[in-house]
Amino acid sequence: MAWNEKILDKFADVLIKHSFERVDFRKEWETKRKRLLITYWPPAEPLAKVICQKIWKLGGNILLDLRPEWFERDFFKYASDKVIDAPASLYEKTKVQHAAARLVILSDENTKSLARIDHSKRARRAKASKSLQEMIMKMDEKGIYLLPWCITIFPTHAFAQDSDMSIDEFSNYLEKIMFLHKKDPIKFWKNEKLKQEKFIEKYLKNAKKLRIKHKDGSDLVMNVSNHLWIPCYGDENFPDGEIFNAPHKNSVSGTIKFLKLPQCDHGGPEVKGIVIKLKNGKVINYKAETGQSYLKNFFENNPEAKSIGEISFGLNPNVNFISKEILLDEKMGGAIHMAFGRAYKNHILKGSRNSLNQSTVHWDMIKDMKDGEIIIDDKTTLIWNNKKKEWVKKY
Repeated sequence: MAWNEKILDKFADVLIKHSFERVDFRKEWETKRKRLLITYWPPAEPLAKVICQKIWKLGGNILLDLRPEWFERDFFKYASDKVIDAPASLYEKTKVQHAAARLVILSDENTKSLARIDHSKRARRAKASKSLQEMIMKMDEKGIYLLPWCITIFPTHAFAQDSDMSIDEFSNYLEKIMFLHKKDPIKFWKNEKLKQEKFIEKYLKNAKKLRIKHKDGSDLVMNVSNHLWIPCYGDENFPDGEIFNAPHKNSVSGTIKFLKLPQCDHGGPEVKGIVIKLKNGKVINYKAETGQSYLKNFFENNPEAKSIGEISFGLNPNVNFISKEILLDEKMGGAIHMAFGRAYKNHILKGSRNSLNQSTVHWDMIKDMKDGEIIIDDKTTLIWNNKKKEWVKKY
C-alpha cells in the first residue's frame, strides 16, 4: 500500500470536511435518499474504503462506481459505431440524479492505455456523452454546481513511472503538493482561499486585456473583461492551487509556444515542442516537434477546440515538475496553462454565453513562465518570484 493508515485518514477527512464541506451526507440520505457517488479504479480501494467508513459513520450512504483497468480501452477497441455514438444511458443519468456529491479518484494502472486509440472515436464518444456532462456540470444562478464534485488522485505505479519515480517517492510528492504533511491541511487550504481572493481583488477583478510574453518569442493577447476569475483551493480538484478564467472566444491573437514542457492529452502520447498561432480567437497554424499527427487529429476532429476556453495562473509552490498527470501539473507554481476547447460556464453569470467555448473536449497545455510575464491592461506586469514562491508585481 502506497500510504499508511494515518495519511489515508487525513486524506479522507480533507475530502469530506473540506472539498465537500457544503454537503450534509446524513441529511441527503435521510431526506432524499442521495448518496456519495465514488468513481475509482482498483488501486484506490484503500482510500475508497476509508471514505466509505467515514460517510457511513456520519449517517450517509455510498454508491461505488468501480472501473476495471481494461474497460475503457476495450470499449474503444471492440464497441460498434452505434454503441460509441449512443447517448448516455438512463442508468448513467440515474446515478448522477441520485448522487449527493460525486468523487472521482484517479488511480490508473496504465496511463497510456488510450494512446493508440483512434482519436476520432474518443471525440465522438465525448459528443455523445455531452448531455451527461451538462447534467454533472449544471449550475445555479450564482455559478455554484448543483452537484458538488471533486476529482482527486491516488498514487499508483503507473503515475510513479510517468514521473520517473518509485511508488514511495511519488506518494511523498503527492503528500507534499496536497499539504497532507501539515498538521492541519484543511486550515492550510482555507487560508489559500483567502490569499487567492485577495490576489484576484488586487490584480484581476477589473482586468480587461491580458498579454502573455515570454523570452522564447511567445506573445499572446486576450480579452477577459466582465468574465469572473475563479479561485481554486481544494474544493473541486485536490490537490489544487490555481486561479482561472475564460477569455472571450474570438479575442485571442498571437503566438504561444510550449517548448520546455511536454504536453499530454488525457491518456494520449506526449506532444513536444508545440507552437500555435491564433487570430481572432481561432488557431490558424500549429506544429509540434514530436506528436504532430496527434496534435493534428485533435484539432481536426474537434474544430471548436481551435479556440481557447481557459487561461489559468498556477500557484502551488510544491508542484515543480511535469508528472504527465494534468490534475497535478496544471497547478505548477510559476506556470500558466490554457485549455484548447471547452470553457466552464461559471465565468459568466449574466450576459451572453456566446463568448465562451462550448467544445466537448478540453486540453490543458502548460507553459513555464519563470522567464515570462503577464501584462494586465498595459499597466501592471506580473512575474513569478522564486524566493517568495508566488506571483508578484514587477518592480
